[in-house]
Amino acid sequence: MPRRHPVTSGYQRGAAVRRRVLDAAIELFGQHGRDATTRLIAALADVNAPAVTYYFGSKEELYRACATDISEQIKAQLQPVLAEARSALDNRPSTGEIRAALVTILDAIVDMLFAPEAERWVLFVIREQVEPSEAFEIIYAAMLPVLQTLTALIGYLQKPATSHSEAALLAAGLYGQLVSYRLNRAALARLPGPSSLQASLPESIKALTQRQVEGLFPREG
Repeated sequence: MPRRHPVTSGYQRGAAVRRRVLDAAIELFGQHGRDATTRLIAALADVNAPAVTYYFGSKEELYRACATDISEQIKAQLQPVLAEARSALDNRPSTGEIRAALVTILDAIVDMLFAPEAERWVLFVIREQVEPSEAFEIIYAAMLPVLQTLTALIGYLQKPATSHSEAALLAAGLYGQLVSYRLNRAALARLPGPSSLQASLPESIKALTQRQVEGLFPREG
């Protein structure tokens, strides 16, 4: 078996440790806010406490690194569908195409919020919404293109034309509704009704959202 280059091996080990610390910090900051200590983070990451300082410096720098990591996750998941929607808007689309683009983005947001990796970062983001810090600007920079694209699609579909501020409020409302479903997942799982809702909550949300979009922007004719 060929020997692995020690620099590459060391880099890979360092990257793995850094990832574990980030995941642990995102989870604990989400649960406890800034009260989460670096000692607790190191314990959850299964690393020595000095490793946190070695890779991230201060707790404040680690907190900002968490926000940056979440921001990159949001961009990676949503940028492709946002780019497709913006491209559609540039090509004189039909209302049906724009309605479909709007549903596609909302579906992608549902997939993102209910993905296993979102378990760690949803509470972190919500805390920043309620008590914004300097990290909020990092996360908001990732969310701004989402809200801008939703606003543009809604503005295109509104008949009669509505103001930009009204379209932006509706975009924020649709996005906020999906976040609310994610936060209330435990309560939704206890709702009486068909077991299919509990079995596939994200798909049920997508179906409901599509009906809402069709109700807000009915097909012509």
